[in-house]
Amino acid sequence: MKFLKKNNIMQPSIKNSKFIIIALVSIALIFLLHFTGIIRPVENLIVTILKPAQTAAFNISFKVKNFYQQVSENRDLQAENDQLKLELNQLLIDKSKLILLEEENVFLQKQLDFSATLDHDLVSGRVIGLDRNESSRLIIIDKGKKNKVFDGYPVVVDDGYIIGKVYKAYDKHSIVKLINDHSSQLAITILNTAKTIGIAQGEFGLGVKIDLIPQNEKIDLDDIVITSGLEDNIPRGLVVGTVEEIFGADEEIFKQASIKLPIDFDKIIYISVIIPHVEEN
Repeated sequence: MKFLKKNNIMQPSIKNSKFIIIALVSIALIFLLHFTGIIRPVENLIVTILKPAQTAAFNISFKVKNFYQQVSENRDLQAENDQLKLELNQLLIDKSKLILLEEENVFLQKQLDFSATLDHDLVSGRVIGLDRNESSRLIIIDKGKKNKVFDGYPVVVDDGYIIGKVYKAYDKHSIVKLINDHSSQLAITILNTAKTIGIAQGEFGLGVKIDLIPQNEKIDLDDIVITSGLEDNIPRGLVVGTVEEIFGADEEIFKQASIKLPIDFDKIIYISVIIPHVEEN
């Protein structure tokens, strides 16, 4: 029994050895026939038969490689493009902040220069809303009673151009009636020889006119119009505009004039409220 088992174990090993020897001899024979050129016609035939398949396989592998390379490049380009968009957006934000900061600095400098010529305090603020219809011209500012802003106080921009008066003051904001509002009235003086005084009145948001100018008082185009100081809380000398057009026949008792406003009321962002000195009893 032991002898039979030994023969059974050795039999597969002998078969494997024979297979290896045959394989080695076959390989050696193929190399010999290849180098001697005996099987070259067969090799050429095989190459000719397999060449289309080889070319097709190469083209497919080349296209696959190019496809994945293109996908990778597109992914990288998309990432770069997204990054550039983020950087561009950030640059736009930074630029807008810089422009707004410059605008605010210019405004504050003008207000500082103006306050040096004024015997009153100034409270600077921003326009935070609009309330307009066919006849009214109102803006909402971010300053109110807690900032010592009250009804009737004048509102100015730049170097002292008056744009309106506080119509209704609340604790933290106020409504301002612009001088071109149809119900707005402002005591003015024309800086002509006669120093003509009158009332400037708004015209449905289209402009401002002066009524009841005595016919015998000579006024000219481009004469400067300022506040007269003849109404409460409005100091004399705030610029309203200049005379743009004169109306009225010579035989009439009174004439009218329209005022050219130096400020575009639709583009006002920063304002200042003049705080008059309150006399204590």
